[in-house]
Amino acid sequence: MDAEHPPIALAYAAGFFDGEGSLSIIRQRTSRGRGRDVYKVALIVANNNRSVLESLQAEFGGRIYKNAFRTKPANWRPSFQWHLWGEECEQFCIVVRPYMRIKGVLADSALEFFALQHQRGRKRAHDPAIWERMKELHRTHGVLVQKGSAPRRTYVAATVVPEVLAVPKFDDSIRLEMPHEG
Repeated sequence: MDAEHPPIALAYAAGFFDGEGSLSIIRQRTSRGRGRDVYKVALIVANNNRSVLESLQAEFGGRIYKNAFRTKPANWRPSFQWHLWGEECEQFCIVVRPYMRIKGVLADSALEFFALQHQRGRKRAHDPAIWERMKELHRTHGVLVQKGSAPRRTYVAATVVPEVLAVPKFDDSIRLEMPHEG
């Protein structure tokens, strides 16, 4: 168990992420030099209740952004997104993974991706086998193209979605004691 976060907080975060979140392996083509590809993992949770996202931010880090819709119906409430990248995203996946019911496979792929990044290292020479596995993780989960605001920059994101969405059997070894009102 993670000493920094109580199990109830981890279970709540996992459930909220399972229902409202997404996990993506993003490929960004840099515009400098020869235009090389850079891969990153992004975790995003969207909701119209900012205070819930602020509690997740206080617990796990990251940033909150307001969704800016160019045209939206007048009756729509404001919507917000909580974003995690890099180390914060990796730590969230590590501590919350045992409590995930739906997106555990996604977290496993992200954690494998982070492990490959650590093997490659920021200063090490290019290792073709590791680089190919990172690209394979990106390719196997589909591709969504989004054009950025900069004219020479294109972002390609692959949202990590299992081909068959299966909810794992409940693990009896994970039990949370809920206070009874009485």
